[in-house]
Amino acid sequence: MITDLLEKMNTNYLFTVNSQPKANSVPSTDPIFGWGPAGGYVYQKQYVEILIPNKFMEALVACLNEFPLISYQGTNFKGEEISNVA
Repeated sequence: MITDLLEKMNTNYLFTVNSQPKANSVPSTDPIFGWGPAGGYVYQKQYVEILIPNKFMEALVACLNEFPLISYQGTNFKGEEISNVA
């Protein structure tokens, strides 16, 4: 599912830099998410890092603001920041 999202983002000028899918209590031996010794569990939050042209930023923020459980932080080359987290 995240692969489809990333592909859609990339074809719409939202260039993904890094991403991580959600994992909730996945065994450390899992072939995809696992790491570390056996007997452990993996917990990780889902995130996506993107590069986006400034001209699309206002529309992206408007869209993200419709989803209160999504947090975002952004900065541009000038060091100007936009965020919905403290």
